Formats: sequence, C-alpha cells, structure tokens
Amino acid sequence: MLWQSQRDLYDAQGIQAWSRGNVPQSITTSPYIARGYARVVLGYLRDVSAELDRSQPVYILELGAGSGRFGFRFVKALARLLERSSLHETHFTYVMTDISPQLIEFWRTHASLRPLIDSGRLDFARFDANQPGDITLANSGVNLGSGGLANPLVVVGNYFVDSIPHDSFSIREHRLYENLVSVVSDRADLTLGEEQNLTDLRVSFEAVPAPSEYYAEDALNAVLEDYRQRLDDVIFLLPVAGMACVRHFQAFSANRALFLLGDIGSARESDLRDYTSGGIGSDNNFWLAVNFHALGKYVEALGGRVMHPPHRHANLNISALVIGDASRDFDETRLAYEDAIARLGPDDFFVISTVLATRLESMKRGELLAFLRASGWDSDYFLQCLPFLMEALGDVSWAGRDDIQQAVEETWDMFFPIGDSSDSADLASGFGVLLYTIGEYARALEYFQHSLVLAGVDHRTMFNIALCLNRLERRAEAAEWIERPLELNPDNEQAQEMRVALAAAEAEGESKSDTDVRSS
Repeated sequence: MLWQSQRDLYDAQGIQAWSRGNVPQSITTSPYIARGYARVVLGYLRDVSAELDRSQPVYILELGAGSGRFGFRFVKALARLLERSSLHETHFTYVMTDISPQLIEFWRTHASLRPLIDSGRLDFARFDANQPGDITLANSGVNLGSGGLANPLVVVGNYFVDSIPHDSFSIREHRLYENLVSVVSDRADLTLGEEQNLTDLRVSFEAVPAPSEYYAEDALNAVLEDYRQRLDDVIFLLPVAGMACVRHFQAFSANRALFLLGDIGSARESDLRDYTSGGIGSDNNFWLAVNFHALGKYVEALGGRVMHPPHRHANLNISALVIGDASRDFDETRLAYEDAIARLGPDDFFVISTVLATRLESMKRGELLAFLRASGWDSDYFLQCLPFLMEALGDVSWAGRDDIQQAVEETWDMFFPIGDSSDSADLASGFGVLLYTIGEYARALEYFQHSLVLAGVDHRTMFNIALCLNRLERRAEAAEWIERPLELNPDNEQAQEMRVALAAAEAEGESKSDTDVRSS
C-alpha cells in the first residue's frame, strides 16, 4: 500500500516533486558527485578497455533520474575526462530512466539537454523497477534487450533503492522471522492518494517464523542464512527490489556491469540496528534506509566485487558493485573509487560545505572562489556566495576580473534549471549584476536576457538591460528598452531619470547617464 502510494505520488507530480524542493537532491545532483562518479566510470572503462567494441557505445543507465540535473552534469564530466584520456575514441550513451511519463517528456523538451541529445550522448527510457524488462530508447529507438549489449554496462542510482520495495526480517535466538507490515488509520473512510497525508498512518509489524528457504533464489537465501547464523536479537531490512535490479542487469549485460549506488543507509554490519527504519518526506514521499551490507553480500554471492566506504557517512553511502569475471581485481575501478568516493567523497564534501556556508560572510574573494572551484562550480553555492562576492569587488584587479568571469562561465555551464524560476532568475540576474559591476557590459547583457527567458517579464531586469545597452553605446536600443520597465512600473524614478538622460544624450550626441545598475 505504501509503495503504491509512493509510485502514484511521483507519477502525478512529475518534475514538481523536485522543483518545489520536496525531494532532497543537493548532495546527489551536485557537480562534485557527478565528477566523482565520472572518475569511477573512467576507471572501470580502463579495466575493461581490452573488451570494448569501439564501434558501439557504452551504455550508462541512470535509475530514477528524477530532475535530470545529475545526468546533465555527469555527461559533461565524463565526456571531458574521456576526451583527455587514452580512451578518447570510446563513445557512450547516457540513458536517463524513470517510471513517470511526465518526467521523460520534461527531459525531452529541456533546452539544456538538447545539445547532449543531438550529440548522441543522451537518451531516455521508461523503466519500472518492480517489473524490470527490456529498455527501449525514446530518441534512437534502440532496444537494449537482455544479453544483447556489445559492451559492458554501467548502472547509476542515487536516492533510488530507498524508494522501491524492501523486505523486513527479525532474528531471535538465531531463528529467522519475517516482519509482516500493517498500515493502520483511525479513519474508516481512508483512501490513499496524492492528497492523503501519510503521517496520518501508523505502521506496525508482526514477526512470523520464516522458512530457511524463504526466497526462490539461492543468493538471497545465502544472505539470510549468514545473518541467521551470526546475528541475534536484530531487525533488518533487505532491499529486495534493488537486488532484483542487480540480478536483472546482470543478465541484461551478460554478466559485465558496474553499479554505482548512493543512498541513505550504511554498508557496515554494526550499523544494522541503527538503519532499520525510514521516513516520510515533506510531500508524502516515503523512503527506507538501504542495507548496503546485505546488498554487497548478495553481489558477492553472485560472484561480483564490492567496494564500500571505509567509514560511516553522515548523509549518503555510495557503494560500487562490479559484476564480472570473479578472477579480476578491477584495480583501476578500485583506485578511482578510493580517490573520488572513499577518501573525500560527495558526503564528506557536503558536510564540509555545509559548515563553510555558515561562514561565507567572513571569507575573502579568493577564499569564496576557491570554495566554488572545489564544489565543481555548484550554482546553489554560487547563489549563497553572490552577495559576499559583490561586497568584495571594490579591490578587483584586472587579473581578478578574469577570475570572476571564469567563475560565472564555469557555473553557468553546470547550471540546469528545473522549473524553480526564482532561483534561476536570481542566478542569471546575479551574474548580470556581477559582470556589470566589473565593467563587462556585453556579458552582463547576455545574463540579464537569460533571466528574462527563465523567469519571464520583470521590470528590474529590463531596466538593467537598458543600462547595459547604454554602457555599450547602443543608445537607440537603450531608449527602446527603458520604456518597458516604465510600462510595468511608471513610478520607477531611476527609469524616469534614465529616459530623460537618454533623450538629452540623443539631442546632444553624447550620454549624460551615469545611473548605477540596481540588483534584482
């Protein structure tokens, strides 16, 4: 009942589940995590390079791609790494999948994704984790049938396994029990749906003795039996739908696949007692902590290799699972995982950046830019840094101006709007103000125009466009643009003054306007 409600929720809301901020994504879609995953995938491709068919693409599937922001950033990061590596002739197609037709349509029509689609590096498909089957690509029409891939497969999933079905078990005196779940409400007329508040429900468990051969699959039963023999007085979850996806893609790829999975949960057996529950999000999205330890044991039972973080993570556990030749060590994959994920990975950087974000006011311009560089030019962090960067512009040298321009260009390249128009407008307009302040009027004009496209008509943005045109000595255009904010806000004194100054400049042949740009 809960899982069906979860499915109905995402299907009904589409991109609004992310644009409203109901689904957390800052850590799992950041440029930092995209870059880290790209480095691990490059390591894996180095390990399997001898068996790659260069005439066919390597397919990389993202399960539950959500807003599309991670995929957008990952494709760019991996493409840049490949171009500079010995595998520069290797082609890949990144496939964003989800169960919601609304999300797939959002991706297909997103302007930022069009260049990636046209290059053949991006495609889309519907995938149902509860009924996994063949995958047909929406743009190319290619059917990725079971066992028919020319190259090994890469599967990525962030905040995916926690949102698909799990089984719950208990062990008491080394006896296995299945925990049967009941969903209870005090309302006799309750019906679950998008408008129903799941916090009105109570969930209870009834422990019932379970047979030793609980599942039809030996690998799953091996995990249960191992727990039964070694553990006692414990309740634990088994991410069975996630395990089914691993098994499906093992057959799908002819036993040649890398899985990169990031989620709430832990890979440490000692944490089992602390990660047996989940929660209900701000908009009824339901999740359970992922037992990565059991997932790893399952992959090992299938003959695969497992890479877990060496320490407990605060927010996000990322594990790499390799299905393939059991005699291979996959050294390049392991080295890349240790470097990009295990040592100072996305979760560690998220913790550090959360602390730094409380101290931005005391940071100097060079320190702010260093923080943004370390983030991979994360637009969310740039928005937080923007007012403090503006305050630090008084002593900007010519070299410093180059740094500011690079920061803007790099961040805009990684920016992916998802319908949160206020943030999009703030970023584009903020870039415009920043560039105008250091005298880069032509570039500032471009970003004010971006702001109008992303957020629609705004009298302050139109006023700033007029200012840029005036500074560029395009006064006829400036005179035309200054009328637009006055149509929306006739009492705008700055616009009135500028109109008079432009008229005088036209009459005298020179500009009399020195009005300062105003921040949106």
